[in-house]
Amino acid sequence: MKRMKVLGLALVAVFAMSAVGASAASAANFMSEGNVEGNVEANQSTTHVFSIEGNDVTCTTAKFVSGVVASPTASVKVHPTYTGCTAFGFVGSTVTTTGCDYNLTAPGTVEGGKVAGNIAVECSAGSKIVIVAGTCEVTVAAQSFTKGLTFENVASTPKTLTLKAAVTGISSTKVKDGFLCPLSGTGAASGTYTGNTLVKGFQGATQIGVTVE
Repeated sequence: MKRMKVLGLALVAVFAMSAVGASAASAANFMSEGNVEGNVEANQSTTHVFSIEGNDVTCTTAKFVSGVVASPTASVKVHPTYTGCTAFGFVGSTVTTTGCDYNLTAPGTVEGGKVAGNIAVECSAGSKIVIVAGTCEVTVAAQSFTKGLTFENVASTPKTLTLKAAVTGISSTKVKDGFLCPLSGTGAASGTYTGNTLVKGFQGATQIGVTVE
């Protein structure tokens, strides 16, 4: 009987540890304080850089805004807007994002307030992100990435998030490569995207705390 009791306790411990492991492996969610509905507004906190063939695109403003989001939610879709851009050495370049959004998810587990994230570029039929810079033109179509994003909870008041991006392998198309354009001809190219973003939540004009957990 004593041996059976010890075996029973051991099985209970195994099941308990398995339950904890399963809980830890579950996907994280985006949350607002009080679980109220709200909007996400995010801005670059370090300069975002899109680069192909060693040629950079940077903008003075990189802003990302969502519609109304419930809490908790597994994903947040934001529309990107870039202004004040310099691309491939040309000042006054444009990055047009009409018809395209970024869909953010956090499928990892929270460790020390950090969680790995995914991002998908989602575009309506016929739409692409279009970069026009002098005699250069580059487009980025719908695609998704499972590496290169990290969400970090920030202990501010109200609570905020920092999104750190170091995404590689971005499929792009060099549509135009004219006089003085530094690109190596037209065709397919692989790009990278880096930069940090400060993510805030709002209900109307009132800021609300947001976390990933």
